[in-house]
Amino acid sequence: MGRRTLAARSWDDVFSYVAAVADALGLAADDGDKEVAALARKVDALVVRWEALDTERRARARAIGRCNALVRRRDDGADRATTELHHDALAAARQDRAHPVYQHLFPDGLVAETKPSLESQLPLLRALVRRVAADETPAAIRKAHHDVLKKALSLGEAAVTAREDAYAEAGRTTARTVALREDADRVLLGVEGALATLASDRKLDASWVDTFFPASEAAPKKKKPAPPTP
Repeated sequence: MGRRTLAARSWDDVFSYVAAVADALGLAADDGDKEVAALARKVDALVVRWEALDTERRARARAIGRCNALVRRRDDGADRATTELHHDALAAARQDRAHPVYQHLFPDGLVAETKPSLESQLPLLRALVRRVAADETPAAIRKAHHDVLKKALSLGEAAVTAREDAYAEAGRTTARTVALREDADRVLLGVEGALATLASDRKLDASWVDTFFPASEAAPKKKKPAPPTP
């Protein structure tokens, strides 16, 4: 039973196990065993699927890493654009945080705008862009910062969307890996049963079937107790 159950094995161990079965069956096929050759083709198909899916898994992981880096970059860009606006707003308000211009642009201060993660910051940034575009904002500040903030917002939205898409794609790939494990269990179970039938037909014992599967790890030998000290 343990031979055909792959659920507890790691992804790489699944490949090693299935590939070992494919190799053992393939060697028998190379020696002219046509009935085993038919079984070998089924397991070879699993190996091909695993290799393609493994490439896909690595690509998905790389895509997620790149998207996370992009989100951090866009987060930093949005913070910097917001901070530059804050500096100019303070200058226009003559360092008076109670001044109408400052209160219009930063009613909750700078930290409230830049502390959240990018995903949480986007709604704040959208509102800030609207405030910069309003008539209450001095024309010089609006001209200097509106387009910069709008671009930071657009880039941030695109980065967050790309990351969401990358995680969604990774989720679909994970579902395919689960399906492959299940298929591998099913195929190996069928192969084991077919080999057992061949062994019976050929008057061979169970050890012949065992040669097509990786040997189970032997349990560590128990040390003999030390002789009693006289």
